[in-house]
Amino acid sequence: ELAPSYQGVALGCAMSVERVLSEVGISMPEEFYDRMRNNNEFHVKMRMANGEIPPINDSPACSAKRSASGFYKNYGGSDAIKWLMTDGKEGQAPDYNSCVLPYAGLAVFRTGWGDGDVTALFDGGKLGRDHSHEDRLNFLLYSAKRPLVYEFGTYAYDNSPMRTFCTQSHGHNVVTVDGLGQNRICCKIWDDAGYIPIKEDLRYFSEGDIEYALAYYNGLWGNPQFDGESVKPLNLAIHIRSVIMIKGERPEDTLFAVLDRMIANGDKDYRALWHLNVDEVKAIDGGYTCPELTVLAGGFDKLESFKGVTEPRPLGWISRSNIQGDYYAAPQLVFERRGSCESFVTLFAFGAAEDIPVTAVECDNSSVTVKYKDGKERRIDVKYLDSRASIV
Repeated sequence: ELAPSYQGVALGCAMSVERVLSEVGISMPEEFYDRMRNNNEFHVKMRMANGEIPPINDSPACSAKRSASGFYKNYGGSDAIKWLMTDGKEGQAPDYNSCVLPYAGLAVFRTGWGDGDVTALFDGGKLGRDHSHEDRLNFLLYSAKRPLVYEFGTYAYDNSPMRTFCTQSHGHNVVTVDGLGQNRICCKIWDDAGYIPIKEDLRYFSEGDIEYALAYYNGLWGNPQFDGESVKPLNLAIHIRSVIMIKGERPEDTLFAVLDRMIANGDKDYRALWHLNVDEVKAIDGGYTCPELTVLAGGFDKLESFKGVTEPRPLGWISRSNIQGDYYAAPQLVFERRGSCESFVTLFAFGAAEDIPVTAVECDNSSVTVKYKDGKERRIDVKYLDSRASIV
């Protein structure tokens, strides 16, 4: 399903079969136990800086430790699982920081495993079988305390506007085209043999203080259920998204730049959506800021912020759980650009504008330039990174 909580459901079903058989004296082959221990490593790889598994697709946010506990109790696990289950008192933290789940199409950026480290998730994955959202190229950002760049999350399985908001692109951190979100589900043909075993086309590269991931969306845009019955899904544009992690001396000095490149025939209205899990934001020159986070934008025509809007469609909400009515208002940034083949960039820095070292960000089709308060500039050659990034 590519929804973390349903990963746990699948493992729980397998564990139930093993338990029933063991009660009548039938043992599973050793391969079963090896696979269960290996599958439980998912909870380590997906653990965000605040200890949670992110609420992607129809999963609520949940504790990585709690989600892994039942499988660890029954089957044990690696030093990394033991480290997770004992809060670092036993075992050993993983010998990697960032990682890619190539079949799911997920890239996890991580400065480390300590209490003050930060993480980000880039979703370049497939559409799940049933519990799926139109969220390809979604981006989430976590500090050690909490998620800062979030998404609406999941919601009750009803027919409310909020349920539709949670499943469609508008409830995620993606780009819409002419006001329309992604529509993969209209063309979905499920084939286990030809779908699950294939690696997703998410590319990754690391060099020096740069980590880089790249994925694209080239499907249809527009969902009749969400956008009106008269809307016909169309091939409006191709969206290429790159995530650049610029590691700092300290985790909180790390920057994340998200470069969006759009390819279309004829002018389109592009909107980059960003859900922030903060109380309020203040507009500054070229972006928005709050005590925990500063968001700088480059290449856009218009920057706006919304919070708690219900009409004509929801804007600026985050769900707490899958219970009806359990959501709260939070800033949703909407950055707009009109054109055909356009590039624009969003930079995330931890801290308020007056406390961070950067002042602005710019881009073109081949580079991202970060400007610093000391007058220096750093140009990142994206074409070079494109050429080096590969499927893991």
